[in-house]
Amino acid sequence: MTHAVPAIPDILDLEALWMGGRLVVIHHAPGTDDPEPSVTESWLNVGQGPKEFRHHQLGFLYVLVEGHMTFSVEDEIIELHAGRSLFVPRGVRHTYRVNGPIPARVLIMTTPGRAWVDYLRAIGQPATSATLPPATFEPIPMECVQRVATANGLAFVGDRLPGSSRSGNE
Repeated sequence: MTHAVPAIPDILDLEALWMGGRLVVIHHAPGTDDPEPSVTESWLNVGQGPKEFRHHQLGFLYVLVEGHMTFSVEDEIIELHAGRSLFVPRGVRHTYRVNGPIPARVLIMTTPGRAWVDYLRAIGQPATSATLPPATFEPIPMECVQRVATANGLAFVGDRLPGSSRSGNE
């Protein structure tokens, strides 16, 4: 099921990507050797969540703008509601799931940010509308995602949270 994303002025003037079941907008992408953070904004389907992962070089700050998400951080379960944030330090394994009834909108800041932006660009495809990907969208195969993740310092180390899937709503 595809949900409309709230209108964002000039979203397609920004770098917007579809990956898995999400829409990602890159607000700030640091240069190649720049230690600045990246700032991205994602809309995720209900039920969506990645396999548990860790990144030894990046810390992640999640700021939930809309929706409800459950995080598992080193086996601790944390419920995040709109208006709340969660910082996951470098090297810490974590995953999440979007809980209903609406898709989640989350700002994700990573520091340093270049590897995260490179990962998103490598596995994402240009979004042609300001919506979650249509049901006909074909994300790249997980084997490719794994290779790109490894090349960008990200390691998948566990399963998804129960009730979650790559694209959500499954």
